[in-house]
Amino acid sequence: MPNPSKEISSISVPKPRREFLSAFLQLILKEEVFERQNPTMADWAPILLGFVLFILLSPGLLFQVPGNARNLEFSSFTTNGKAIVVHTLIFFVVFTILILALGIRIYTG
Repeated sequence: MPNPSKEISSISVPKPRREFLSAFLQLILKEEVFERQNPTMADWAPILLGFVLFILLSPGLLFQVPGNARNLEFSSFTTNGKAIVVHTLIFFVVFTILILALGIRIYTG
């Protein structure tokens, strides 16, 4: 009967992928350890930033790209399907940059 531990250890993973997986697992474990050490703290940054960005990037409130009559309209309080898609993409990009790339955290407790 073959030994399963030898079969698992014989699987080779390319070096760049292995380094990425190693760094990713270390990041996950670091976050889990931090959460275990500080169980009362909650990260409110995604909630608060999502709320503020949702209000500010609502099509037609402050600006609208593309507008109904022009490419860019300010405070028109109207919207269309294209503007909803464009503002959704803008929201996703800004939210991702703020939360993941810049690592903004707001802890309470």
